[in-house]
Amino acid sequence: MLEPMNVSSTNTFSSPPQSGPATVLLVEDDGALRTLTARALRQSGFNVLTAATGAEMWVTLRESPVSLVVLDIMLPGTSGFDLFRRLRRESDIPIIFISARGSEEDRVLGL
Repeated sequence: MLEPMNVSSTNTFSSPPQSGPATVLLVEDDGALRTLTARALRQSGFNVLTAATGAEMWVTLRESPVSLVVLDIMLPGTSGFDLFRRLRRESDIPIIFISARGSEEDRVLGL
């Protein structure tokens, strides 16, 4: 079972007790793809929060406990890889990458 995590004002994560379905934060800049993916996750029983940018992601993480981040690699402003690196420094929250990029180099970077 995925445990929700929340970012406090000091950018550290805490794990409040989970009640109900796991909450997924979907970070995707393409509106149509964000809507479609969020719908599929909801139909699979997850609560879904969405963000279109890295800045929106950080605001959402500070305000809401989440169990998983689904993160697009190609975002405007800060790349998904940079957001991943910062998230990893501050927490152990599970992250799944999504991307239209498919090169071997991108796949290795995602590991």
